[in-house]
Amino acid sequence: MYHINPAVIKSILSSMPKEEFYRHARFIHSQSLFLPEGTNRQVMFFNLWQWCLGLHRERFGG
Repeated sequence: MYHINPAVIKSILSSMPKEEFYRHARFIHSQSLFLPEGTNRQVMFFNLWQWCLGLHRERFGG
């Protein structure tokens, strides 16, 4: 799923049930930490992680 446009990824994530969202959010966070810093892919995952944090607060109140 992560080879597609980040806007499409966000759309998919925003419609997932809570547990599935958490599983993907953990993967996104791990990728943002382990990929070489500053690469396009690392920046994409970092931005997705920041977006996931906001969505989590909005949807799940945490």
